[in-house]
Amino acid sequence: MQPSTIISNQTNNNVGDHQYYDKNDEIDLLALIKIIWSYKWLTIIMCSVAIVRSVFFALNAQESWIAKSEISKPQLKNVYSFHRDIKELVVIIGEQNFHNAMISLSEPQKLFSLFVELFNMPLYKKSFFESRPEFLNYLKKHSIEKIGDDKTAENKLKRNRYRAALNDWQKYVGAINNTKLNTVSLSFKSEAQESSSQLLSAYIAYISQEVKNTLYSELLLSIDIHKNRIVTTIDMAKKIAKDKLAMEIKKAEYAYKIALSANIDNYQTGSNGEEELFHVNLGSKALKETIKSLKLLADDFIILDPEVSKHQIALDQLNHFTIT
Repeated sequence: MQPSTIISNQTNNNVGDHQYYDKNDEIDLLALIKIIWSYKWLTIIMCSVAIVRSVFFALNAQESWIAKSEISKPQLKNVYSFHRDIKELVVIIGEQNFHNAMISLSEPQKLFSLFVELFNMPLYKKSFFESRPEFLNYLKKHSIEKIGDDKTAENKLKRNRYRAALNDWQKYVGAINNTKLNTVSLSFKSEAQESSSQLLSAYIAYISQEVKNTLYSELLLSIDIHKNRIVTTIDMAKKIAKDKLAMEIKKAEYAYKIALSANIDNYQTGSNGEEELFHVNLGSKALKETIKSLKLLADDFIILDPEVSKHQIALDQLNHFTIT
């Protein structure tokens, strides 16, 4: 998006004229002339001072230029890569709440509102100006220093001068919503015509990058939250599976001892093994092999709980997911 830019010139002159006239007043012109003549030297001095000050102000009045531009709400094609990443994550995680939150995050209107919000934030204006040579040269030209937090009176005065200069630059940077046209008017003021346009373009690029960083930070935070949730789910599933396995091994060992004592070596029919606490009917030989097999399953959680495998696949996909 290449916003159009309009430059306008302003000079900081404030002039106020107030006149009061009453048609019933009567002026003695001759008396007025005599009064002026009696104070002729004072009148000459005051007029001279006024002329000198006017010339000095005209020569030293700071010229300022304002660059203006308009931006419109982005289309889906402008945020295609981000939207594609979110679609991929939705498939991996497969949760409706995550789907709704992520789709909302990538809506063009949300991006538009976030851009305007960050554009007007003093924090981002400050960060931008403190990195720009135009502002740094202005500070140097006017002998303004950025001082730390020392509490001396001299440093306090320097800090106040620095803050005043920074605030003066910041207050002419802004974004105003035009609800009728669904656009936003951007403005940026500086001391030179060329720099005002350049600074506006640079600030738009700076804020656009910050919008992207903010969105991806939210996205990464959401990914981390879901990764931690999956890890917790896997750990709980493994613990439940281990406890269940330990119980099955214990039951098989008891059944094995009972089968040995009862001289039941092989499988016996005629008993309802499913309803029995210990499956003695399997016979000591089968129970012995069952115990060995169950102990081999101690780390094979896919057999113990197939859901663990599904969660592990999702976690691996999130660990290898890259944002484009």
